[in-house]
Amino acid sequence: FTVYGPLGRPDMAAWMWAKNITEGQPLTLYRTHGALLRDFTYIDDIVDGVVRAMDYSADWAIFNLGRGEPQNVTELINSLEEQLEKTAIVKLKPLPPGDVPVTFADTSQARKYLGYEPKVSIKEGVRQFVEWYKGYTPPPIPANFTFPSVDPQRPNVTGVVA
Repeated sequence: FTVYGPLGRPDMAAWMWAKNITEGQPLTLYRTHGALLRDFTYIDDIVDGVVRAMDYSADWAIFNLGRGEPQNVTELINSLEEQLEKTAIVKLKPLPPGDVPVTFADTSQARKYLGYEPKVSIKEGVRQFVEWYKGYTPPPIPANFTFPSVDPQRPNVTGVVA
């Protein structure tokens, strides 16, 4: 599910769109026949759920962690615009094949057994993320650094064949 917050993945919507809005570059928004909904969950809520799951006494259990409330992706864009004090340039594209218009976590088991209850709203989470983002300086990439190649005949760094 769509987790965001400080030190999140730069290929995820919150980070990419904050960068694009800040730099005056267009962001891509996929359109559907209805709304495009995602379960935006602030990292602190996920960490809370993971800690609760670790403290849960069972031989094994599976819990979905997320906000459990799908929200229109335009809510994320609107919150980023508000916090960055800039208007997004939005480029609409068709939803890619295989993508779905709605995703969200069924958190009922985590709520029932762990007392898991996400607390950070999208507006508050984006406020905290943007506050961090504005002060973040990425570490330099060494000049001799090369990215691992993806060769279907060789295992990658994770040991999984691509």
